[in-house]
Amino acid sequence: MIAIQKCAKKNKAMNSLFDVYPDTDKKDKTESIGKLRKILKWIEELPVSKLPYVEMGFDSLDQDMIDKLADHSDYVKTNYGSINLNVK
Repeated sequence: MIAIQKCAKKNKAMNSLFDVYPDTDKKDKTESIGKLRKILKWIEELPVSKLPYVEMGFDSLDQDMIDKLADHSDYVKTNYGSINLNVK
């Protein structure tokens, strides 16, 4: 949370390594960046990373649809309590 607040104060789109891990020694910076680059490369090579970008979230749903989803959620909670799925 502190890293996000620092980033917002600095008006940056990306946190620095030291914002995310403030206790990292400067000597460990190179090793840490190397590990993060390997993780990023792995994420970018995942099949899901090749899918086209689709905007998601409440910004892409109209208010009527959000209200209907909330109403349906309340209906399910009231009438069914919970739903158990049997997955094989």
